[in-house]
Amino acid sequence: GGATGTPAVVIDMTPVRDRSGPARLLGVVPGRSKKVLKTWLAARDELWK
Repeated sequence: GGATGTPAVVIDMTPVRDRSGPARLLGVVPGRSKKVLKTWLAARDELWK
């Protein structure tokens, strides 16, 4: 079996806000809870952040 449910899509909207380019897809995370997003962010290294 694979992952079930709807994934959370993480998008950087900064370039759109700054009118410097299109939005950027940062990741697709299985699940749609606050915990899932916090875990995904915590897994990024400091250079990424």
